Amino acid sequence: MAANLIGKYVWLVDTIQKAEKITFQELSDLWRQTEMSGGVELSKRTFHKWRNDVEELLGLVIQNEGSGQYRYFIESEDNASDMKRWLMDTISVGNILANNSAIRDRILLENVPSGRWYLSDIIDAMERGLQVTFTYRHFGKKEEKDVTIAPLCVKLFKQRWYVLAHFPDGSHDTPRVYGLDRIKYLEITDQPFEMPEGFDAEKFFADNYGVFVCGDEKAERIVVRVSAQQRPYVETLPWHRTQRLISEDENSCVFEYRLRPTLDFIQEIMSHHEDVEVLEPESVRKEVKRIVKAMAKMYHLDKG
Repeated sequence: MAANLIGKYVWLVDTIQKAEKITFQELSDLWRQTEMSGGVELSKRTFHKWRNDVEELLGLVIQNEGSGQYRYFIESEDNASDMKRWLMDTISVGNILANNSAIRDRILLENVPSGRWYLSDIIDAMERGLQVTFTYRHFGKKEEKDVTIAPLCVKLFKQRWYVLAHFPDGSHDTPRVYGLDRIKYLEITDQPFEMPEGFDAEKFFADNYGVFVCGDEKAERIVVRVSAQQRPYVETLPWHRTQRLISEDENSCVFEYRLRPTLDFIQEIMSHHEDVEVLEPESVRKEVKRIVKAMAKMYHLDKG
């Protein structure tokens, strides 16, 4: 399906969402003002076709209130998957940038270094059920190695794409994660693979903060104190689906999580400096303390 057609669907959803409720005539007038329209009004036939396509592709239902002004609205977004929401957000931003090319030098974006090279090939292999082979080098290591894997799923985390790998040859008992930005010379093989019985990508990562795979390590209760000034940032962009506010006062609040205390979660805690303190469990608190002591030593603060 042409990218510009999908862009029209996203424009339709964005416009209705911004208005909350909108008549067909208002939609048609707004459509005529866009570059995509070429100055042509939106016909009812085209509009209803787009409605059907939006429901099929994005899981969003454009409903009519059925009386009064007969305005249209988005019935519910509950059926839209995370992938479809991300797709819609991405295309929506693309539409905004395309329609404001005159000021593109004033619109600053973040780089996603691994998305455009091998992501499409890996997704293609996932869909066809074929193994892939590639050359890989871990950060911090000089040597490269050739790897052949069955791609189970892909995950975007902090501007990097990762693939969760299964090993049909039995070389590893548990799946491993590979960053796409460290891959070279990827090829799709003609060797098929079968998905592990009962595999669920969302469930696999459910107890994780990010992408680190921890083997048999279990999720545990983690409690952190967050300063009052940092609280809005944590509340509006939760660290994990289990985040729960358990207490608060004028100076701070306390959040509870149930997840694996992986390195990437520890790094998130450390990135907030003195605004976040681990209260429980003692093992995680000790690990943060160890890192703080090592940093103090590096900056010679332990002598002052």
